[in-house]
Amino acid sequence: MKTLAHLPTRAAGTSASSSRELACILWAGLCLLCLAGCATSKPTQASPTALAERLRDLGPKVAPAEADLAAVTAQTYSLDLARQYRVVRPAIFHNVLVNLGVRKRGLCFQWADDLTAKLQSLNLRTLQLHRGVARLDTRREHSSVVLTSPGQPFDEGVVLDAWRHSGRIFWGDVKRDHYPWKEVELAAEAGPPPPSQTRKIP
Repeated sequence: MKTLAHLPTRAAGTSASSSRELACILWAGLCLLCLAGCATSKPTQASPTALAERLRDLGPKVAPAEADLAAVTAQTYSLDLARQYRVVRPAIFHNVLVNLGVRKRGLCFQWADDLTAKLQSLNLRTLQLHRGVARLDTRREHSSVVLTSPGQPFDEGVVLDAWRHSGRIFWGDVKRDHYPWKEVELAAEAGPPPPSQTRKIP
């Protein structure tokens, strides 16, 4: 019978690494209220069919095919980002891990940056992308993507929030969401910001 002393070095190293990560996660839990930023909400509305219908209802200018494409892309890419980010649920807990350096990405503005870049790559012509921010420059700052028909006011759009439920896309009307969304300028370049420009939300 093998004793612990006879276990391979690699296994011991792996165990030590797992223990360190577990310790970070446990310690992060204690810091949750202090460091997280953003806040979670009610259950997600994840159906791409329902989302596509809502996007079509934005106005007669919206092409049904683009509404379908945007809805499916928002749902599937958000789940893909969750895998890339190695998401830990709930989302507010994942924020702590990012701020501690245990995870590289997954703050709300990073979800919004990456989802925006993906939707921009579709070259949508009958849907317009916006960046929504709630509680700007506070510890509770939160970011999302908003879609409208071309020329439609921001507050008549649809919120796409991939952060809120850890990659299961939440969508809803800007006016009816509990976040007080305001439009901010959307960067012209597609793609996530370089690491040197990535800011942390406390």
